[in-house]
Amino acid sequence: MAGPIDWLNEDEGAAGPEPELPVPPLAGAGEKPEAPASAALTVEEARALLLRLHGVAVPEGDPLLMIVTLFARVLQDYEALLARHDKDMAAAIGTSATAAAKAVDESLETLKDKTVRAGINGTLALVERQGVAVEKTMVAIRKVRTSIAVLTVLTWLASGVSVTLLWSILK
Repeated sequence: MAGPIDWLNEDEGAAGPEPELPVPPLAGAGEKPEAPASAALTVEEARALLLRLHGVAVPEGDPLLMIVTLFARVLQDYEALLARHDKDMAAAIGTSATAAAKAVDESLETLKDKTVRAGINGTLALVERQGVAVEKTMVAIRKVRTSIAVLTVLTWLASGVSVTLLWSILK
């Protein structure tokens, strides 16, 4: 007893070899492939294709052509879904790019602030070291000045004593 779909398994080669449909060339790198005005096969195009490839004339009211209509609708819905998906992806990418740019800007501001702070701190440390060196130099200068003052006083005293001795010898 034959089942309801046994006609599919009868003789697979009875309808002839599968037709080779033309494959459109791939778009080049960076190019968007052009979408045809209507990618769906019309009922008339389906009838003409079946006649040309298989030599079978399908009448206008044949239920087989309903599949063409259903597939056209499925394709139309799929294209609409893809268009919504593209729009959503563009929005998501735009949002992500904006967030990334904001994060980079904040990082750069923080880095700039840290760099400026580090530069100021380095300059202040240098000024502080120079202040310590100046203070040490001032202490050394005071010691030398005190030594010079003591030596000057001693020189004047020795000169006075020498002049007094010479004066007393010459008198």
